[in-house]
Parts: sequence; structure tokens; C-alpha cells
Amino acid sequence: MSAFLTACGGVTTVFLVGFLGYLLVRRGWVGPEMTKNLPRIITTIVLPAYLFRNITSGFERDQLLTLLYGSLLPLCSLSISFASAYFLARAMGMRHGRRGIFRTGFSVSSAVIIGLPVTAALFGEDALQYALLYFIANATFLWTLGNYSIAHDGEKAGVRLFSLATLKNICSPPLMGFLAGMAMVLLGLHLPAFLDKTIKYVGDMSIGLSLMYVGMMLHGVDVKAVNMERDVLMVFFGRAIFSPVCVLALSYIFSIPPLMRNVFIIQAALPVMVQVPVLAGYYKADARYATVITTFSTIVCLVALPFWMVLITAFL
Repeated sequence: MSAFLTACGGVTTVFLVGFLGYLLVRRGWVGPEMTKNLPRIITTIVLPAYLFRNITSGFERDQLLTLLYGSLLPLCSLSISFASAYFLARAMGMRHGRRGIFRTGFSVSSAVIIGLPVTAALFGEDALQYALLYFIANATFLWTLGNYSIAHDGEKAGVRLFSLATLKNICSPPLMGFLAGMAMVLLGLHLPAFLDKTIKYVGDMSIGLSLMYVGMMLHGVDVKAVNMERDVLMVFFGRAIFSPVCVLALSYIFSIPPLMRNVFIIQAALPVMVQVPVLAGYYKADARYATVITTFSTIVCLVALPFWMVLITAFL
């Protein structure tokens, strides 16, 4: 019973902060312009500060070096999920314009704007180091195989798998904040106290703002307007069941700490990455399908997270 209550308490915290964001939009306190710009503020300013401060204040040099081995598990898990989605799309006879979106949505999760605050809320700030390992693998897959596959759904089939643009997208501001923090620790450097405190104040906004943004995004969802066809439901299966089960199975092969395993499972069960519909629109693929699976996988995630938290807390 205590395990169940612990799991429910962590998930309830996430829900309540997200619900606050939903209410802000519903009451008109937050308009479309704010909702549009908030992800940019979080991703380019708040999260990099949060990750930089978390690394520089919470880790020693020897601890960071031991993290590298753990990055193998999410890379293997994402590879298996993407390959499985490739064959599923062929077996279902999925039409052109959706195949790359399906493969990407099935395997890649929203590991930054949703994943980091959820991880911190459920497991504490000590777990963020593991969430970042998953994020690095996740971002690499999105901007290489995911970007390439979605481009072939649309009108830009000549997009290369690896390019300078790919590297630029992988090296996002949150990752740069994380790597800058690692460099400071590995080199034994320290910021002046006033600058360290400034970064802390900015970074401390990350969890609340990110979770409220999820609630703001859910406010515009019209459940009745969406046809829950097979192509949509299979993405939900990939996000809520297949990907976390894949991580759980691989955790018995890789010798990793229990907290790292638990964080990877939750990261794998998160919604479709928010950049997927953006890429679909840019390449003129089926952007509506991409938007549907991204938005509604967030709702599915709200059901899947309590299940996985109870399983993790009670049985693993």
C-alpha cells in the first residue's frame, strides 16, 4: 500500500501543476501568444540554466565518468523500437505520408519539456542525470533517423541522414547547458557566487513552467473531432507499452542502478516528441496525423504513468 501511495503522490503532483496551466488558459489569463512562446523560453533559457546548475552543484568528477556506460541502454531500446515500428508500418500497409511519422512517434518520446520535469517530480533532482542520458539518445534519433524518415514522407526526400543541420539540432540549448555543466565539473571550475545564484533562480522555474505548459497544450484538445484509427492507436501502444517494456527487458541485460532503470522506463513511456508535427509540417507530410498522435499521446501518458510508477515502486 505504501508503494502505491508513493507512486500516486508523485503522479498527482505532476497532474496538479499541469491542471494549473489548463486553468490559466481556460480563464483567459494566458493567451495564444504566451502559449506559443513559452516552449521557446523553457527550452532556450530556463532548462539550460536548470541543467547546468544541477550538474555543477550536485556531482563530482568521478560520478560523471560512470554515467557513460548507462547511455548504451536507451540507444539499444530506441533502435529496437524504431526497427519494430518500421516493420509494423510495412505489415499494416500504412500509406505514404505517415510511415516516417509513425516510426518516429512510436519510438521517440518528449524527453525534455515533459521528461525532465516529470523525472524531477517523481524521482527527485538526483535522477536528472539519467534523464539527460536518455534525452541525448532520444535527440540523436529524432534528428537523424526521425528527420530522415519524416522527410521521405513529404516533398523533401533528398534530405541527408547526417549533416551540419542534423548536428545543430542535436546540440540543443538543454544539451549545451548539460555539457557546459559537465565541463565545469571535469575541469574543477567554479562560477562566482552571484552568477551561480542568478542561474539557480532562473533554473528553479523549469519544473513548474514545463508542467503548466503541458496543461495549456491539453486545453485545446477536442477529443470528439479525432478518429481513433489503427495508425493512431498503434503509436499509443508504442509509447505507453512497447517502449517501456523494451527498456525493462534490456535492464536485465545491462547492469545499471535501479534509479537509472526506473528513470529510463518513465522516459520511454512519455508522449510523442513535440517536434514531430513541426517536422511533418515543414516537409509537407501528414501534419494532422502528427499533431493528433502528439497531442493525444499526452493524454495516454497521463494513464500510463501511474501504472508504471506503481509497477516500479511495488515490484522492481
